[in-house]
Amino acid sequence: MNFWRFWAGRQLQRWMTGLARSPLWALIAAVAAAMPLAAADHGWLHVIPYSGESSGLASESFRAVRSEKEWDDLSAQLVLQPSKGDVHAPGIDFEKFTVLVAALGSRPTGGFSVLVQGAFDNGRTIEVYVLEVRPGPDCTVITTVTHPIAIALIPRSDRPVRFQVDTADVNCKATRSIAEGRSSNNP
Repeated sequence: MNFWRFWAGRQLQRWMTGLARSPLWALIAAVAAAMPLAAADHGWLHVIPYSGESSGLASESFRAVRSEKEWDDLSAQLVLQPSKGDVHAPGIDFEKFTVLVAALGSRPTGGFSVLVQGAFDNGRTIEVYVLEVRPGPDCTVITTVTHPIAIALIPRSDRPVRFQVDTADVNCKATRSIAEGRSSNNP
């Protein structure tokens, strides 16, 4: 149980018993109970991955999309692979969801990817944590320009969104292969 809800409930019980039955104490108790309950709406948000293609925007872009019109404007800028077809967002209820877009822009090779790791509502802004994964020097990659993008849904919010981007380089020499329950590092 949330500590503040527990505390507010206990205070309400105490104030409403004994000598604290006056209307003034009841008003104070109601305000004290409402404040922590409002704060309980903050915290980690449920993030639903929606798409993670290598057909994103040609330039780097991190944004929150809150309407079908904004989505249509964004999708007109997408770099489409011929087999991808229409990129409209059928089925997204913009009354219930905010769409998070994390696009890395053009990358010179394959091996790049982006992931929306989480989102946190701190009561003033939505902090979105993004991880950019880059191929290390020992990685074998395709030599085609790619456009990594990650699209995710969070519960609808009109709060400002701030993206925090971390990077990770893949060490391809450190990868292991496992066959029949045995690691290549443990004969």
